[in-house]
Amino acid sequence: MTDRGASRVRGYRERVSLAVFMVMMLCGVLAPRVCGASATLACLWDYDTLQMEAKGLPGIAEILTGRIERNPPRYYEMRLERVEREIAADTSRLDLYDDAGVACDRIGRSDEAIEWMAKKREVLDGLDANREDVREHEYRYHANLGTFHAHRWLRAGARRDDLGDLKAGEREISRAIEINPEAHFGREKYQLAAIRWLMELPAPGEFPQPVFLQSLTEADGTDAFLVRGRWTKDQIEDAIRGISGLMVLGNAWESVDMTWALGACLDAHGDASLAYLAKLRVRDLIADGKSSFHLDFDPDLPMHSSIGFGGELMETYTSEIDAYFARARAAAAEWTAGRDSYMEARFAQLEHPDSSSTFWDGWGDEPKAPEMPNVAVERPEQVIRQFVARAVVGVVIVVVIVVVVLVLRSR
Repeated sequence: MTDRGASRVRGYRERVSLAVFMVMMLCGVLAPRVCGASATLACLWDYDTLQMEAKGLPGIAEILTGRIERNPPRYYEMRLERVEREIAADTSRLDLYDDAGVACDRIGRSDEAIEWMAKKREVLDGLDANREDVREHEYRYHANLGTFHAHRWLRAGARRDDLGDLKAGEREISRAIEINPEAHFGREKYQLAAIRWLMELPAPGEFPQPVFLQSLTEADGTDAFLVRGRWTKDQIEDAIRGISGLMVLGNAWESVDMTWALGACLDAHGDASLAYLAKLRVRDLIADGKSSFHLDFDPDLPMHSSIGFGGELMETYTSEIDAYFARARAAAAEWTAGRDSYMEARFAQLEHPDSSSTFWDGWGDEPKAPEMPNVAVERPEQVIRQFVARAVVGVVIVVVIVVVVLVLRSR
């Protein structure tokens, strides 16, 4: 291999490895160093989680342009009021403790969220641990409690001299994964890796990839494929699914690092147009004042603001996606504002989706999302493989023709 070819291979491997490093931040572990970073390690279990898993995740384009369901604070306040009444009437309803805890966490009341899990623990301890439904609620208990502790650490300023809540979060999430490793769109292993990386955050200037990769390997129980830099299609798709789940079910869709990670994985998967869309979203977030948890974060660094995702796209195609992104973001903002206004009007009438089957009957789901441009781009290595394959076929045909001619002449 020439020096130029080796350099290109190394560059590609480094880009994929760096994508893995950024996945450690994909869980929204983006507490602001100064301001503007999203502070969420959302991996929560409540009624809304079940509804989302029944429907399935929205598409990648919708996620990157912000057309995902996010509810106003009053939504959770009303749910909490209802749940408190129902628990008072029947303390055995395990699902209600999850709803109450998540509602408190969503509106920033971490202490109360943790208290609700303590109440659930009291009920669980009186039940048969071998029952299937009890085992499921054991999983939810640990998943929620771990997330609540991690969120409380972030909201308290992410102090390096007090890792108590973060360590508690790591312990509880580990236990949740032991009970149910495939829940939550497969995203909890990334959440756990992020927590472990935060617990051993390296000094500025020190690339933290090995710490994260070790944490991720320990979290999912697989071999060190990430350390070796050898991704399979299934492994990349698993990362895409996990990141997408975190972005939809938390506030991490506003995270520079998570969006970067999703773009890197899409790029490694060969989805150049979607990867370029992620690049536009990263720039959008940085321009909006969002930051990163990375100690060396600099908006001028290529690894954050000038990432090369979708590099194989021609200028004509990038122009199409640029225009689409602007339209889709505007439509998503209008859609979100309209949805919030609709919900607030129904709340004023004491209606809530939890208790009203007709709550959404008047919602028109407008404006509709614009269609993503259909841009199919082949990578250089794909073009080379196709050229070689065609060349081989051509050579075979020529050889056959020559053989036939020689045979005919010999007669």
